[in-house]
Amino acid sequence: MIIKNFKKILTVIMIFIYSSVVFLSISQPVSAESYSGYIMGYFKQATGEYGLNLCYSTDGLNWKNIKDGKPILYATMGTKGIRDPYIRRKQDGGFVIVATDMLGTTWSDHSQYIHVWESDDLITFKNERLLKVHSTNMHAWAPEVFYDYNKKQYGIIWSGNTNYNRTYVNYTTDFNTITPNEVFFDPGYDVIDSDVIQHNGTAYLFFKDERSSGKSIKGAKSTTLNPNSFTVHTPNFITSAGTEGPFVFKDNNSNTWYMYADLFNQNGKFECWKTTDLGSTSWTKVTNVSVPAGVRHGSVVSVTKTELDGIIAGKPVATPTSTPVPTTTAAPTATLPGTYTLSGYVSPDFSYTGNSKQLLASGFKVEVPEAGKSAVTDQNGYFIIKDLPKNTSGYSIKISKEGYLSKDIKNVIINSNTQLSFENSPIKLMAGDFNGDNAINMSDVIILAKSFNSISNDSKYAAGIDLNRDGSINMSDVLILAMNFNKTSLNY
Repeated sequence: MIIKNFKKILTVIMIFIYSSVVFLSISQPVSAESYSGYIMGYFKQATGEYGLNLCYSTDGLNWKNIKDGKPILYATMGTKGIRDPYIRRKQDGGFVIVATDMLGTTWSDHSQYIHVWESDDLITFKNERLLKVHSTNMHAWAPEVFYDYNKKQYGIIWSGNTNYNRTYVNYTTDFNTITPNEVFFDPGYDVIDSDVIQHNGTAYLFFKDERSSGKSIKGAKSTTLNPNSFTVHTPNFITSAGTEGPFVFKDNNSNTWYMYADLFNQNGKFECWKTTDLGSTSWTKVTNVSVPAGVRHGSVVSVTKTELDGIIAGKPVATPTSTPVPTTTAAPTATLPGTYTLSGYVSPDFSYTGNSKQLLASGFKVEVPEAGKSAVTDQNGYFIIKDLPKNTSGYSIKISKEGYLSKDIKNVIINSNTQLSFENSPIKLMAGDFNGDNAINMSDVIILAKSFNSISNDSKYAAGIDLNRDGSINMSDVLILAMNFNKTSLNY
């Protein structure tokens, strides 16, 4: 029987490897209803426009207008003009929209305000207001929003100019009261249009180099997300010359990241680039992209099918099942003076349902050997290690769990409370290493074959081999192993 199972499993693995068929998505569902589409917010630079326009896509590449390309929202305050609209899904599941307060192309206008709206569904919009982000004689262009899990606040970044353009930030919890602005990113030369993405414990910032030598997109990164912590890591430009307003988003069904950029001299044309590594210095241009005419400086947010259907129809669609609001676990401060906390989220590298989340997300051990400290993830995949002494040389972090390839993270600098990863972008471990030798190979296939076709009350059932924790060791577990076959810890 073991030999028969072995042959069956081996056949599946060989088919998987040589046909490159994607059997299993590795993106983790974020709610009871997973994301199945995208909404792009943008504006048009033309008389009678300067409102919020929306278009949608189901693949992230081919976009169709909503409301025939007409604005779904106009500003009634300030200059009554909208440029550079940015849509952000908030921690409570709703949306916030921010935009530049500017009508037309009078670049010398210096507004101290940005537009703000909120929406539950991107169909109706409420609480229109102007938010004052500075009190000096400079503009406030291209506002965007990120969430800082350490500060438990949203960061509002925007481009401001004194002697040259820098990226500034204000922090807020409610988009009504904000902190005084401070410089967020300044590489020493003109930059505008910063876009922040957090992934696997690193914050990436993509921006337009505004110098005459390029006027194109570069990237910077940081392990802390703190102001002035970003270092430019792309020696060359990522996109073509004459691009601005980059926005980056992840494919809902793969590890691919897309970057769209506005060809600003062509008034309404975009180009698209892709990568599977946000830290890459070279992205691949995508040619099969279709974007409505006239699109300028946009942003993209992923939405569920229910949300997408409602936005297209212009009226809410009843949700078939209740969708729980995503929750985050608060990161308490260190308990000993002069020490800090290290926290974050860990997850398996395969998709799973909410029913098995508690079993799959919990139990990952996170160790700091040099400090003699460790923690284990809870049912949400969250961990926190307290009382870590300051280490500017960097700790080595080890993450492990039975049945997974262990992962080492080097040079983690601790000089403040640090969040290594986030709930929407956890550190992911590869499953299938049953014998703990940090390699997924034929030895693991043999171990799985011995328990194949068993259920939880069978004598040959082993919970550590039931990778998706559904109470049965079957082809679902084989497919998870096959996805990582012939990988080792060096593949992280």
